[in-house]
Amino acid sequence: MSDSIENNLTIILTTSPTPSIPSTELICGVLGSLPPALSSAALVITFDGFTICQNDNYLDGRLKRGQIPLRMAELYPEYVDNVKQLFPPAERPSSLQDAKTDALVTHVQHAGRSVTFVQHQRCQGFALSVKTALKYCTTPFLMVLQHDWVFEIVPPFQHLLRILHDEQSDVAYITFVARHSKRYEHVRGNTNQRFRAVLDAARTIRHGRQLDSDLVACLHFYDRPHIATAERYREIFEGNPQLRRGDFLEDAIGTKYSDAIGKASSNEEAIQAWKKIGAWMTDDFDRDTAEGQNCGLHRRKYPSKSGRPSAEAPSPH
Repeated sequence: MSDSIENNLTIILTTSPTPSIPSTELICGVLGSLPPALSSAALVITFDGFTICQNDNYLDGRLKRGQIPLRMAELYPEYVDNVKQLFPPAERPSSLQDAKTDALVTHVQHAGRSVTFVQHQRCQGFALSVKTALKYCTTPFLMVLQHDWVFEIVPPFQHLLRILHDEQSDVAYITFVARHSKRYEHVRGNTNQRFRAVLDAARTIRHGRQLDSDLVACLHFYDRPHIATAERYREIFEGNPQLRRGDFLEDAIGTKYSDAIGKASSNEEAIQAWKKIGAWMTDDFDRDTAEGQNCGLHRRKYPSKSGRPSAEAPSPH
């Protein structure tokens, strides 16, 4: 594997309407939490579409369903333009219409970096937004980010990419520990015999390998930031043609994946079910910190009009 990030990794960043638009603070926070070494990686930013919320009981909309109030819809084009202006092109952009989704796709070169904007006309949801973005990924590995998750601790991305390259038969997806998943291996292993068998088998599989004590089996497929092989991602989408607009990967695919492991008829069947995706999680937070303050990921709150954080930002649908 070449050590060149731009030859190996594409970053897919999903965004959608939030109360903070037209400010780019959320998305800048995500990109700003990445190390400089990733600044040359190809970037695909997807802007999800929406519908106007007609239900008077939801004056602020139902953002996870892609239903937003009129005032937010009026600000969204300005937000899209503001994000694009973060990447002034070195030459005239090229645009095309995605034949499958009717999304407007624009390619630019910015400071030697390939940046692609995928602007959906209708609400797709997180799962289908990622599926469309994958069409414009030409690297063997990808990192999926949402606009409201930031890294508090920078993971060893180069080492993790090397693991994905060298151990593709065992490791195809790596998500990052978050505050609510602290002590994941201990907690999950004590809830189900099949989970325990998978966690133990995973330790055996990677014993003596690079970062063997820092990766544990992940018993779910999470939407939150993760890196993966593009090949496995394409296999996942090909194997799940039933995905619909508005779906989240962790609901439509992750729950099925977890159930197949936990409800397996034997430990061996559980291990084989887990290997179908080969999901792992970093386990690098400070266990001496009771609240897991040094964990890898933190979900940001969007700023209110007063400038202070208000409710937690919704996932990009």
